[in-house]
Amino acid sequence: MRHPENNETAQSSHGTSDGQAVDLLRRCGYGLLAFAAVLGIAHFLWPEYRWGQGRHSYFNLANSLTLASWLVSMQLVLIALLALVALWRERRSGRADGLVTHWIWGIGAVVALVLSLAEVTRFPRRLELLGLPSPDVYESFVIFSLWLALLLLFGGFLVWRLAASAGPGRRYAVLGLSLWILHFLLSVLNRSGLVPESSLPMAVGIWGLALLAGTTFLLMAIGEYALGGQAIDLSVEERSPDIAAAPAERKIGTLVGVGLTTLTLISLQVILFQVLTISGDYLTAQSVIAAALLGISLGGLVGFLTADKAAAETLAAASLLLPLTIVTAFGAGVSMLDTPLVAAMLLMFPFAAGSVLISIVLVRNRSHIVYFIDLLGAALGALLVSPALSHFREESSMLLLSALSSAAALCFIFGYPGRRLRWLLATTAVAATAAFTWAALGNLETDRLNVVRTKLLERYPNSRVLFSASSLVGRYDVVRRRPDQSSLSAYENGRITDTIRNRPPEQYRIDPRVPHNLMDDPVILILGISGDGITKTARSLGSMVYGAEINPAVVRLQTGALVPYNGDAYRDIEYEVVDGRTYIEESPHSYDMITLMNAHAARGRTSGRAPSPEYLHTREAMVS
Repeated sequence: MRHPENNETAQSSHGTSDGQAVDLLRRCGYGLLAFAAVLGIAHFLWPEYRWGQGRHSYFNLANSLTLASWLVSMQLVLIALLALVALWRERRSGRADGLVTHWIWGIGAVVALVLSLAEVTRFPRRLELLGLPSPDVYESFVIFSLWLALLLLFGGFLVWRLAASAGPGRRYAVLGLSLWILHFLLSVLNRSGLVPESSLPMAVGIWGLALLAGTTFLLMAIGEYALGGQAIDLSVEERSPDIAAAPAERKIGTLVGVGLTTLTLISLQVILFQVLTISGDYLTAQSVIAAALLGISLGGLVGFLTADKAAAETLAAASLLLPLTIVTAFGAGVSMLDTPLVAAMLLMFPFAAGSVLISIVLVRNRSHIVYFIDLLGAALGALLVSPALSHFREESSMLLLSALSSAAALCFIFGYPGRRLRWLLATTAVAATAAFTWAALGNLETDRLNVVRTKLLERYPNSRVLFSASSLVGRYDVVRRRPDQSSLSAYENGRITDTIRNRPPEQYRIDPRVPHNLMDDPVILILGISGDGITKTARSLGSMVYGAEINPAVVRLQTGALVPYNGDAYRDIEYEVVDGRTYIEESPHSYDMITLMNAHAARGRTSGRAPSPEYLHTREAMVS
């Protein structure tokens, strides 16, 4: 039988050894920081100096794997080991029963090991993952959004764990995260080409120093927690307020956040369908439904597990991750269809994050009220997505959804109990809202993001997209494929459907789609007007020409900006923006000729996995 004094002696001895370990780690950390400063000074004085073995370096512009790279890699291994120690100590002390988020230590350890391996082997570049070493803008979306999401998730988790620490651990964590964010921002600026050539050596030096020093600070912070045996204040998790008992203004704010979240998710699902139709095909686009359902189910599970003990913290984290996961899904939908399983996993992330938010509020509030707000937001999202596509197209609409979800994060963040951290998170959400809104509106002017152009440049490197418009029916782009080409090519959903020329109808009399020698002055109906050729042939043969075009984006461009290029192809045609079956059912006219040859490719071609079932070349399409 052990005596109490023996237990106290053992605890005292254990505390002393922990203190010695932490003190040793601090000394080593300060030494590493001093060495990082020496490396930085060496870089700025002698940027041409090479440390290593012919691979990429953070500290010079040649391709060398430097001593700094090895230091970062080894420190990441130590971070992984310390994360496992923290997980073991939490479980051993029984804290895991009260802390439902302890599993993040294990995931953090795996991520640190992968980053360490990537730092010394450069395997993402060697395997050309995500287009490395020269990813396009959409592949960069995936890389940077995932990197920042992991940084925010694990950084916030670490700061939260160190909230009750009496030592400098939390300060180390904040410094480390700040330096890693600086490293991230410099990476984005460099990838965007915004760093002047004259400032590149300086930027590369700061970039590498930020990574090295930031890793050292994070190592010291995790070591403070894992080796110091700091007691966790379980009340940090237990003080998450019950939404049903919260003040009325906070409760209403949370419900508004739920409505904005469901509005975002429904709109996102529709727009992702459009994006996948362009970059893939109709059948691939249908897979977004499965990805959404899988993400919602996984998010519901996470929300259920965290609703009782870590509601406020999980709401804050998931609400800030949602806009980043939207960017991830956007990039994956454009650039990663060659790896469909990975793309599907990335597509489900925003739906998982949104489901976490809804599930927690659903558990902690009156379910019928939450369900009403949920469906109300979804209905508004379904209504707003059509005007959003008409005004902003798919690219800017995705960025605006990220801005909207960033603004919605404020509704969840204001329920966070810690005042200083609450205002920091709120400032982050406001900054993200402004940044995404600026990017979305700026893209309307610059057209830097254009999914059709990205697709066409692979086949026509010198092509130029002149006009782009979109609607719920589909995307419509007008392209000059070569600089010396006089005609223009019309693409719907990324597939060519027509050729546009500034020629009069008299030059289009012979067209197999409208036989010219069957009768004089026929009454002609065109199902799927599209543009140019078929319209001019019909006008040259008959005095009465009717037309139906399902895509308002086509009509908007053909009767507007394209008039100088198409010879005013729609002149003297009585047309309606409606689908062909509805037009025929409601039309009071009789027609001598009905042509629907322009409808066969408008919703998708037979190449690939499958076309759209909406095309009109079936008996069922006309009589059902």
